[in-house]
Amino acid sequence: MNSLDENKRAALELVRGWKAAGATLELSVSGPSEPLIVKMPARVRFADNDDSLAFEWSTGTEDSLPKRSFEHSDGVTVISLEDVSFVISRDPVESLSISRGEYHCLLRVIRASAFGP
Repeated sequence: MNSLDENKRAALELVRGWKAAGATLELSVSGPSEPLIVKMPARVRFADNDDSLAFEWSTGTEDSLPKRSFEHSDGVTVISLEDVSFVISRDPVESLSISRGEYHCLLRVIRASAFGP
């Protein structure tokens, strides 16, 4: 097995562990024309195949008093794993960088599980 396969296996194991724990991640995507295309809290929706990863997100705004919603959106972001490279870091927080060419996705742990910090 070459190191690319080992990196992919380690990255998928990390993401699958986040899914099993119900971790909340900061999902950031950047590209050549925009320094930051998107940055939002997300959870792993699926990591069941070796071709792509999917993350579900929900964003919204609320007035402070009285607390009421002004805007809300839900969605899914899918990251293709074709010809990508992975970098895993655990300092200062657990994170995974996925890159292909000038496109980058950074996943950082905000909350390690659905039940605690």
